[in-house]
Amino acid sequence: MEVSRKTPDGGTRPMAVLNPGDYFGEMSLLDELPRSASAAAMEPVVVHLLYKTELEKLIKHVPHIGRPS
Repeated sequence: MEVSRKTPDGGTRPMAVLNPGDYFGEMSLLDELPRSASAAAMEPVVVHLLYKTELEKLIKHVPHIGRPS
C-alpha cells in the first residue's frame, strides 16, 4: 500500500509504502478528525476492517485492552 497526501497544487505526495503486517487508519478510530492521507494498493492486498462501533464494544467489555501491561 502506498500512503499519500494531497498537495496544495492538487497533486499527491507519497508519504510511505506499507508492507505485509503494517496497518493504517487507526488514528481516525480515536480522534474523529478528517483523514489526512489516502492509501492505495500497489498490488493485490487483503484488508481487514475494524469499525469504530466494534472497537467501542471491545473497550467496553475488555477495558484494560488499551493500557500498557
